[in-house]
Amino acid sequence: MIRLLRGGLIMGNNKHVKRVWWALTVVWCVFIFVQSQQNAAESSSKSAFIMKIINSLISRITNNDEFALSEYFIRKTAHFTEYFILGFLLYGSLKKEGFKLLYPALSILISAAYAISDEIHQYFIPGRVMSLFDVFIDTCGAAVGVFLFCIILALRNKISFKSKQ
Repeated sequence: MIRLLRGGLIMGNNKHVKRVWWALTVVWCVFIFVQSQQNAAESSSKSAFIMKIINSLISRITNNDEFALSEYFIRKTAHFTEYFILGFLLYGSLKKEGFKLLYPALSILISAAYAISDEIHQYFIPGRVMSLFDVFIDTCGAAVGVFLFCIILALRNKISFKSKQ
């Protein structure tokens, strides 16, 4: 892990590392698009399946069958997580391009714009709806992803500073 932070995928500056970051970002955007392409029945079925697995795990861990997560919670958590990853990847990609002061805000702004376009896309899918609340959740997820990247950089710099002393 330390090697990744010091000079590998996180901090390397060669062309290959830039390409990897951008490729991961584009692949993740395609993944989000494909998820949004599912009609309401397919999306609900997937959410119900995940909800069943998570609730089963919670029941086994807590020995309590009364506590269960709702499909609504699962769906909103999925939105947050998708855009958490997108924000993280965009931050890494833009950082490799050298937008020094702009990359945190730009990462969040691009993620928010993609979230808006994603919700517009869902409007045209049978049984799906467009939701400003989902855009808010997506943007919050992206912001947390960017914040995590900032923490990783701060830790890397702290580790690097201590090793030079």
